[in-house]
Amino acid sequence: MYPQFCQFAKAAAQRVAVATGNPALSKARVPIEPPTSALVMSAGYAAGNVTPPMIPNVTANVLTRSPKGVNAPDATEVAKDTTTPFGLSILVEQGSCDPERYKVSGNSVGNSNTINTINTIITMSNCTIIPVPALQDNYMYLIIDNETQQAAAIDPVDVDAIQAAALTANATITTILTTHNHWDHSGGNLKLIRSTPTIDRVYGGVGDDVPGCTHEVTDGSTFSIGTKTNVSVLFTPCHTQGHVCYYVDNAHVFTGDTLFVSGAGNFNTGTPKQMTEAFDKILKLPDSTNVWVGHEYTAKNCAFACYCEPNNKEMKERLEWAKSRGSIHVGGRGTIPTTIGKEKACNPFARIDVLSVMEFCGPCVDVDDERAERMRLVR
Repeated sequence: MYPQFCQFAKAAAQRVAVATGNPALSKARVPIEPPTSALVMSAGYAAGNVTPPMIPNVTANVLTRSPKGVNAPDATEVAKDTTTPFGLSILVEQGSCDPERYKVSGNSVGNSNTINTINTIITMSNCTIIPVPALQDNYMYLIIDNETQQAAAIDPVDVDAIQAAALTANATITTILTTHNHWDHSGGNLKLIRSTPTIDRVYGGVGDDVPGCTHEVTDGSTFSIGTKTNVSVLFTPCHTQGHVCYYVDNAHVFTGDTLFVSGAGNFNTGTPKQMTEAFDKILKLPDSTNVWVGHEYTAKNCAFACYCEPNNKEMKERLEWAKSRGSIHVGGRGTIPTTIGKEKACNPFARIDVLSVMEFCGPCVDVDDERAERMRLVR
């Protein structure tokens, strides 16, 4: 994958040099060794009106296909402390994918004519993850198999936006992954199926009555997207009776409305014990796992986390960070992804066995399951 990526970068940069009349742009710099990760960010633009992002400290900047209506080259190199007016940019930096190192302006909120600001982690292995904001605070996602460009759409409630993201990424949607049956996650399934003839599989949790579902899955179910991207299922009932999370490429987990950044979903159809078991499953994943959540609730979740553990310095820092980031849905930069390790440090629902959270809950007497009771009390 990486050698082909380098070849693409160099060839695309040469095309840019011809298009712009600037021969200096023909030399795309890429690391000699494959980076351990890469950061993808979008400039954010609507109806062909582009506001360029500031991109400091970039080893190489390679741009993918521009959105419909925007006449831009496929790729370019951007030197240190310069800007680019083009669309989705793949920022490749050796050994780092920290979004705090990149300052992007020109965010826009999406509809069928707008490409939203997107923060995407590329592992440079099997798949690309593209978050796509929807509604007031929802997140949809594209998982693109790098070898085939076949993609799965997760919770695609805004069909126009998810199709625009796929077009921009030159990906073909073949699969829908639904975390649960609530309308703001599954409400776009049937429309997307009708308008996208390449879709041949729709996954949802067993017993969750997901619209258009062709494959009901449960704990340990496995399948693939394209030829290289493997998916396994975590059955996490509580928010709904058939809620599932998707663990992708041994690197990413999509948690729907079970685990949020510093928060947890409502126990709508389940019990505190079920949510405790769901968190236990998710938290067994490696600390480095990227966690992609179903909603942008981070700032208010962090405020509650600080109330729960007022002496937790890391939680206070995360609250200030979340406030500074804001929501992509209203022109901010967003707070995804988090990681399993960060949630263990800053999510009170992931810390029910930590002394400070136990003290917040108080004594749990005359209960069969003290851990589940603490989960209830924190909620």
